[in-house]
Amino acid sequence: MFFLAGVYLRPVWAFPALLALAGGLDLAAVTWGGVDNFCTSPAYGFLLPAYGTLCWVVAGLPSTIVLPCNPC
Repeated sequence: MFFLAGVYLRPVWAFPALLALAGGLDLAAVTWGGVDNFCTSPAYGFLLPAYGTLCWVVAGLPSTIVLPCNPC
């Protein structure tokens, strides 16, 4: 998700908005959805720099690079 956001969404606000959405969906799944909180460990906080780096690196690619939408 964050790779595609870096490719197609260039505004700065896109990363915090998608990060808040992902965190909200995880919180809702654990709180109301009955999903076990096994996957939410103290390492969950390290997703912020990992996703941020991924989005930042991909957004820094020149816009002349065309990624294939339908590789045949």
